[in-house]
Amino acid sequence: MEMSKRLAVVLVRDLMLRSKIRETVQGMDRAVVFAKSPDEALATMSSYSAAPGYEGLFVVDLGQFHSALSQFAPYLSPSAPWESVGFYSHVQTDVMETAREAGVKVVVPRSKFFSAIEEFFSNP
Repeated sequence: MEMSKRLAVVLVRDLMLRSKIRETVQGMDRAVVFAKSPDEALATMSSYSAAPGYEGLFVVDLGQFHSALSQFAPYLSPSAPWESVGFYSHVQTDVMETAREAGVKVVVPRSKFFSAIEEFFSNP
């Protein structure tokens, strides 16, 4: 099986959120890999980054994984070929700031993420 040239690594533990993402992006021109842990996401991102000409998208549930963002520094730097989107509960303003400081390129409340999910997954 050929690896898609467009991959999204989604670090979300909540089964309902995963299901909602899976349903929405099904059929889009982007392979989606769901990770349950930072280590699992990092392993996928590392192997994928080794292949030239590929586009990566990292999506993270900041409510669950904001404390693990430092592990993703190579993928969140401005020079990294990965785009990144983090979503959070609208009451978690401290999480929003942590994500921005860590380098997550787009940080939005969960409701905005799900209302614009197709846009996030369709953009390079």
